[in-house]
Amino acid sequence: MQDVAYATLLRTRRQELHARVALVLSQYFSDLVEHQPELLAHHLTAAGDNERAIDQWLKAGQLAASRSANLEAIAHLRRGIQAIRAFPGGTKDRTDLTLLYTLGPCVIATQGPISDMARETFARARALCERLDSAPEHLNVLYWLAVAHGLRGELSQAAEATEAGIALAEARHDRSALINSLRGAALAHLLTGHLDKAQDRCQRAVTIFDASNEVEQHATRAAGQDAGVAGLALMSWALWAAGYSDAAVARINLSLDRADSIGHPHTQAYACYYASIVSALRREASVAIRYAERCHELSLAHGFGHWQSLSFLVQGICTSLLDPQSEALDAVQAGLESLRLRGYQMGITALYVLQCGALLQQHQFARTNATVAEAIETVHRTENGCSKPSCIDFKRKPTWANLGERVPPERIPYWPTRSEQRDDRVPNYLNCVLRRALRGYGVSRASPARRASCSRRSARGLPKGSTLPIW
Repeated sequence: MQDVAYATLLRTRRQELHARVALVLSQYFSDLVEHQPELLAHHLTAAGDNERAIDQWLKAGQLAASRSANLEAIAHLRRGIQAIRAFPGGTKDRTDLTLLYTLGPCVIATQGPISDMARETFARARALCERLDSAPEHLNVLYWLAVAHGLRGELSQAAEATEAGIALAEARHDRSALINSLRGAALAHLLTGHLDKAQDRCQRAVTIFDASNEVEQHATRAAGQDAGVAGLALMSWALWAAGYSDAAVARINLSLDRADSIGHPHTQAYACYYASIVSALRREASVAIRYAERCHELSLAHGFGHWQSLSFLVQGICTSLLDPQSEALDAVQAGLESLRLRGYQMGITALYVLQCGALLQQHQFARTNATVAEAIETVHRTENGCSKPSCIDFKRKPTWANLGERVPPERIPYWPTRSEQRDDRVPNYLNCVLRRALRGYGVSRASPARRASCSRRSARGLPKGSTLPIW
């Protein structure tokens, strides 16, 4: 009945009533407005007072984002952006950019950097930064775009963009943007096989973050997560790729500890996913499941769609490794296909590799070969060369990885000291998967000609001398 009665009111009468409610809220319920600015924003918008409504929608979005209520924040901020359209073009650019800059991390956390909403947000924010003179948000907006390049598998563009961001941030003395650009460059270099560059950028990011004040550290969350946690998590992957398995665990534990100490849910989910991958690559399936489950729980609670999908895959793969009778791999296959169709490419090879291990355990050799072929296609499509130092020629027996020897381990403080020895047992997982696949076809007891024939069948479509990254 209330809705029916409201609908019968003339528009001018409705605006008058909403204006009176907004006045009462402002004058007599300031505490309520302070904690729930969206109430005042709603009545101001309905009253046609968009000037004041925009400020309240921004406050509501910032307040929701501060407590990691990202979906709520997105709704409030988009109402503010919509209200700006009532003003002539260009008159509210500064406020519009502030709304978009607050919106960006919320969209990254819930929908991922390559979603339609993310693309729209990033593009609009970049246009506003270029229109405004020396907008301080510009460098972090460029970082958002670089991350989107990376997730689409455009790793060379991501590396170029983040390296350019490093130079710009240094020139502008923008420490938070510098830290994010450094860790973005580290990931791009890691995935393209440049471990020396990856460890240099990663070390610099962590060192500068540690030397930053609390305001600067908090500002790095414009990228979606705490850069101190993210830097240590990324370092753990780089260490594993370089053969320092135990040191990788030590760094990811530091990352998890910091994530829990700051209590930022998206950062915690980020760290847990990185920890699940490190554990899975170390063949610690039960540990990987524990981290993936926590990532999944955080994602469900806070709407982190991106991490929810990835952690579900790790859970399924590791469940299959522990229980070969499990049917989880069918759901994993569907999930990987969904990621591919959505354009997600960065780091997906690690999931293919882990999936191969589970498939081999179930003696599903045909599906293993199909997955290896998809992984190889992804490698070539994305220029992913994380383990190029351990090339594999399928006319020879696959070998163990020999990564990371180009850089002395004592070179940087966060890198392993001499007491943290390199573990030569850390393999190129994909090489081992292929070796087991060939054995499944009886290759180990076959003649050299038969062995070469099976190798070629497993490597269908792979050019001679191609490399097989672990990521």
